Amino acid sequence: MKVKLAVQCIASHSVASALRWCHDNEFDGFKDIDVLATSDFIDLLDKTFDILNSRNVLAKGYKRSLTTDHQCILRTEEVFTACEEMLQSVTQPDGTKLLLTPRRTGPMGIICSMNVVRFLLNEMMSKNIALKYLLTYKLSQDHIELFFGAIRLRNGCCFNPTPRQLRISYRRLLVHAGRSINPTNGNCVAQVITCVPTVAWRTAASASDLDNNVKSVTSNSVDLDEDFEIPHECGCIIKNCKMCCAIIAYIAGCHVRSVAKRIPCADCVSVLYHSSADPCVYVSLIAVKNFTNCELSNKGLTIPSGSVMKILLECERQVRDYRLHLSDKNLLHTVTNNTLTELSGVELFLIYI
Repeated sequence: MKVKLAVQCIASHSVASALRWCHDNEFDGFKDIDVLATSDFIDLLDKTFDILNSRNVLAKGYKRSLTTDHQCILRTEEVFTACEEMLQSVTQPDGTKLLLTPRRTGPMGIICSMNVVRFLLNEMMSKNIALKYLLTYKLSQDHIELFFGAIRLRNGCCFNPTPRQLRISYRRLLVHAGRSINPTNGNCVAQVITCVPTVAWRTAASASDLDNNVKSVTSNSVDLDEDFEIPHECGCIIKNCKMCCAIIAYIAGCHVRSVAKRIPCADCVSVLYHSSADPCVYVSLIAVKNFTNCELSNKGLTIPSGSVMKILLECERQVRDYRLHLSDKNLLHTVTNNTLTELSGVELFLIYI
């Protein structure tokens, strides 16, 4: 039960696309054909979860509300049938089907949920239920679980409140209805809350090991493929690491959009984006997400300029050099100064007229 956001993070079309991209580029650990099977598994689960978790009438793709429209019925039944056949065929290493083992709760719960939605759609088509559309998120346990979490919070996270405590907590919730409720000790997490994962770096290495590591990173020459060659002034993150460059370019679009909103100058905004004058060469992962064959895929990712990539690549290299000193108070100042020093002789953000 206490899965929090794990399932929502793993079952994602972005994760499936990233796995296919890693397999196509033959990265270590992703060359096996099983990677494609895992990608298809995640993609199908993502579509199923979107249908079973629709919350908005105006949403697009599989996240839109369910109606009695013929295309909607066919699309939903196609996904449900494929997912049900997949879950029924999943087996353990000994050959036993997962639905016949004590760990059948998860797949059986998904199958039951799909059957409930099928039944409700049939009732809507037969006019036994007077609904124009169906928001399946309203059928989940999130609402009552979030409500129980709010009650627990008002009693010091007590799981066994007295009748008087329950009555007072319920009254307070009625008075303050409409305010955000963020329970911290429940089995589910509100989907409007964003959870940022953290990384714990290894601290067992000595200072001499860190110095040697920094010297090896800065002294080694860069030997990349022609399509992914990093100019000398950009610095390097990890030798021959195509994945790092592509991932940073993928994430850089978020920084570009955020900075562009705060700059009133149109010329300054234009140099943040990819152009023929300042191109970004690390666009392979962005292209996979933008131009995938899936008709319902998310499109429109931002491609950063080459200057933005130079800055981010150097920042990443500096952070990795000081990865064992992330708790230092002056780390941001040090990384900023080192980055500016390394990029002092590099031409950035040139406006071509």
